[in-house]
Amino acid sequence: MLKTRLLCLVLVLGLSLVSGFVFAQDDDLDLDGDDPIDMDESKDDDKKKKKKKDDEEAPADDDVLDDVDDVDGPALDDEGPVLEGGGDSDGPVKEEGLPDLLDDDLLDDDIPESRPEEDDLPPSRSPSSRGTNPDLRSSTFDPSKAIGDLPPEPPADGIAGAWYLVDVSCINCSDILEQEVLLDAPIEVIRGFNDQFIVNPSKTVGEYSEPSAARKKPLAVIDQGDGYFAFVTFTSGSGARITDRLAQVWRFRIVAEEKLLYGRQYDVIALDDDLWVETEEGFSANTKNLGAAQLGGLTILSMVEELTKEEPLFEFSDSARIEFSRAAAAIRSDFSTEVLEAYQSNIRTKLESQKKLRAEIDTLLASIRTSIDEKEWGRCARTLNRIHELGFENDDTHYNLGKCFERAGDQENAAIHYGWVLEKVPRDIVTLFRLASVYEKMERYQDAMGLYTRIKKATREGSKDWTDAHYRRLELLEKVYKEQ
Repeated sequence: MLKTRLLCLVLVLGLSLVSGFVFAQDDDLDLDGDDPIDMDESKDDDKKKKKKKDDEEAPADDDVLDDVDDVDGPALDDEGPVLEGGGDSDGPVKEEGLPDLLDDDLLDDDIPESRPEEDDLPPSRSPSSRGTNPDLRSSTFDPSKAIGDLPPEPPADGIAGAWYLVDVSCINCSDILEQEVLLDAPIEVIRGFNDQFIVNPSKTVGEYSEPSAARKKPLAVIDQGDGYFAFVTFTSGSGARITDRLAQVWRFRIVAEEKLLYGRQYDVIALDDDLWVETEEGFSANTKNLGAAQLGGLTILSMVEELTKEEPLFEFSDSARIEFSRAAAAIRSDFSTEVLEAYQSNIRTKLESQKKLRAEIDTLLASIRTSIDEKEWGRCARTLNRIHELGFENDDTHYNLGKCFERAGDQENAAIHYGWVLEKVPRDIVTLFRLASVYEKMERYQDAMGLYTRIKKATREGSKDWTDAHYRRLELLEKVYKEQ
């Protein structure tokens, strides 16, 4: 019985201790027991007490700022205002006396006068840390940082030196007057990224470089005269051959103060496997069967010059064909659109002058026909002489001048102009007869007989020309014999 009483006493004491601990946690509890305990309010009070404890253990403001200074980015102002107040307010709490953040004077004072220098920025924000494929059209693009240090260019000397391929506005235009060179990037970018020709001082060989593909190939340079050059580069590579393009060929003319190459680009397509050499390392064009000089010579053929994008193909053999690719241009690093415009303006001026000259010559030719019809040989000779002075001379003008002078009785000038024609066309039978007739009138019989002998050798025996020359020579021989 005693044991039972002791056990009940222990239980009562334990319950009293537990109840006292719980009630002591909140002074707001109703000790009279009139109101029930609100558990939600108890949880909120626990949160408030925990927050108060965290605030007491939090580091001082100076310590927080010191930690922030270690974060990448602009440093915080140590003396900046600290806002006080809790997060339970309906809006932002402003410290009493804190100036308005939209005040004009504060904006003027706090805005930095210039952006931080690039060296002051952390690496993650530096422009030089951009990717390897920058937008070349961006106003903030820095070519020197994108492509690094470029090697020095070889000396420019005529065709020799560095040339950079650029796009043109018209892929079919053969006339540079209709053409515009498209320069949509700084020259540093063009040097670093565009395909380029490096022509050695010998002006016969060089290197074709494709920076975008990290590839270089030998280049053959063929001087075709009159400012025209053919560039030829053959295809080679490692692994399996996946293209039938045997070579690329350009026919350029150097213009615009030797700062621009303008012309046409062609692809040579192999139709026969014999045009390739296969090795363990890869493949290459078989230049023994089709050399650079032969490919360069193709570009001057009229049927190749007339190729267009609509009709681009010409099969020059059973094993290969040449295809017109586009009008092409290459520039030096000091090229400018002003240089091209000046060159084109000069061409227009010359063409306009030639147009006026052609109109005057057409008028003079019409006058000559009238003079011949009216047998006005003196006027005919003067008119033809004027055409000659204008620089419009060819076989026909010299022949007609000789004929007019001969009819006008001026045999000396007639002989001069007939002789000019025969220097260009030695076997012109009509002119040989005319000059022989003039020599007879000048009593230069030996010279006349020599011309008749030339006619006999240049014609078939028994033909009319041969017979006429034979008998004229016999008559002169008889005349000379009698005079002796």
